[in-house]
Amino acid sequence: MNQHNMRELSNTKTTEKENRRRVITQRVVYLTLVTVMSLSTIGGGVGCEESNTTTEVEVYGDQRAMFLMDVRDRILRPLLQEAQTDAEVLVSAIETRDLSEARLAWREMILSWQRLEVLQFGPAGGSSLRLGGEDLRDQIYAFPLHNPCRVDQELVRGEFETDGWVDAAPINVIGIDAMERLLIEDHIESACPASAQLIREGQWSSFNEDASRAEEQRWAYLSVLAAGLRSKLLNLGSKWDGSFGQAFVEASAPFSSQRDVIDQVFAGIYYVDEMVKDLKLGAPAGIYMTCLQDICPEQLELRADGLSALAIVQNLETTLAVFRGELLAFDGAPIESLSAEDREPVGLSDLLIAEGAEELANSLESGLEDALVELRELESLKVSLTEDLGRVTEIHRSIKAVSDLMKSQMVTVLNLSVPQEGAGDND
Repeated sequence: MNQHNMRELSNTKTTEKENRRRVITQRVVYLTLVTVMSLSTIGGGVGCEESNTTTEVEVYGDQRAMFLMDVRDRILRPLLQEAQTDAEVLVSAIETRDLSEARLAWREMILSWQRLEVLQFGPAGGSSLRLGGEDLRDQIYAFPLHNPCRVDQELVRGEFETDGWVDAAPINVIGIDAMERLLIEDHIESACPASAQLIREGQWSSFNEDASRAEEQRWAYLSVLAAGLRSKLLNLGSKWDGSFGQAFVEASAPFSSQRDVIDQVFAGIYYVDEMVKDLKLGAPAGIYMTCLQDICPEQLELRADGLSALAIVQNLETTLAVFRGELLAFDGAPIESLSAEDREPVGLSDLLIAEGAEELANSLESGLEDALVELRELESLKVSLTEDLGRVTEIHRSIKAVSDLMKSQMVTVLNLSVPQEGAGDND
């Protein structure tokens, strides 16, 4: 799709967005008026001040409940179903040992997961950071803790077929990122430094002397990882389809209020600041503190398959979906919803509009849309680091503008809390 068509698509989305906001705003006003009239009739002269206070609480709560339902049914559950399907395709391709098909399936799987990366709350979230967190995300994808050298060590050691190994092994040798090392990257040279025991004592060279045995062991390792990935995605999906998903919508235990739940959603999309801005863009571009050189391309998220920019596109698409209340496909059509309710979706933007912050909602959405346009036009983030660093820096600046609004004005308007991991971030 060329830039002209991209601009047309952006204009179309903007018009649709404005129409949807108008409907939401009108509905809020309508519900407010209807409730005021009902209370006045029933109360036989209840004071206007008391009636208006009650109405605001009821309408406000109803809109927030619709938002939580849409996060679950129009965004999170459909994405989980998509990821589960992609995992089945990957398992099948690995079982048949079709290298070309397996690489394509892995590519679809990692991009599918990148759409869920932003939704690290509930069972996917860290057990010490999120209400109901069970660390399932880290067991599926370990970035930024991936370690190709550790994968090489596990490959040579060959203990991965032992019962229970995948549940007890470190997260950086069992996830989708470990599969990248086994399936996509070159296998002649180890990812370990010369000082590592694996290289120093000749274990890697001995392992590769028998090429057919090494290939057999690599496929066996991949098979274990693919089966483990499928199992974890099914587990995560069952929790959102079941009692946890219901508690999320109803704001019941482990939550104590709707504010608690929305705080958790906000903690999820804070990924844009902590991960996208700092680690996925800032570090490779030499802006973030983990890079001590002019640029650090070795810190790119997905180095082997040139998917670094596309991964960020998926992250921002889901973030934008949370603001809109539904996930859109690239052609602008809504992804099939699992919601039983026939109504307009409710997103974070609608909650902001209800608080009188329509300009802020517009700024957040347009900032994400602009960054997406720029990212989609990058052929390779790795190449751009050396050939057009200014462009990467500009994209970083655009995303920083969005994240700054999120953790300042948006936090204030919606009475949210900056997540624990971002509490000391002042950039």
